[in-house]
Amino acid sequence: MKSSNTLLLTLISCTLFGINGLNNKFNIAEWNKTTLASLKKDIIQSRSIKEKSLYQNRFEVFKENEPVNQMDKSLRFKLWQQTVKNGGGAGDFYIVETMTSGEKVTYTTFLIYSDKGNFYIDIYRFKLGSWVKYKSLKEPQFILETNQNKVPFGTGFIHDDIIISKFNGLRVLNVDYYISTTLNKKSKLIGLLLGGLY
Repeated sequence: MKSSNTLLLTLISCTLFGINGLNNKFNIAEWNKTTLASLKKDIIQSRSIKEKSLYQNRFEVFKENEPVNQMDKSLRFKLWQQTVKNGGGAGDFYIVETMTSGEKVTYTTFLIYSDKGNFYIDIYRFKLGSWVKYKSLKEPQFILETNQNKVPFGTGFIHDDIIISKFNGLRVLNVDYYISTTLNKKSKLIGLLLGGLY
């Protein structure tokens, strides 16, 4: 059986308190439900049979990989428990996940948060059932314009799946799912993808 190679890019930019206060009361199930709702919307709004088929496939795969009511099987839950459950707090932040296909299953997380005008990037990889931090980087700034990222299928950046989730504190505000060629080629996220993942 061919396995999927998944890279999970998590971007967190907490505007007030860095990553302090985002605790284990965070509702992963609600995050997953919001992601599935976003995919349902994309299926309905698809303009071609191919686009609709791709979103339908992603809906089924995500539902299988992230069971809404089975946190013990959720990589998102493990990520939260092992990286930011003791941090957290107020303000808006984003989690950006990217998925690529390949022979070997690989999960990578970039945890990005702001402090005194800089963004700090902690990079994690999922190995032997847990998330392991193997590198930290520092960036001068990172601005994500969520309302300018999506473009019609076939016209955008060629990359495997990307999910952008917006939060306020512990509340999920919005989730956008991007299949290949639907991310705006002008998105500032592309520089991070190209420079950080490969």
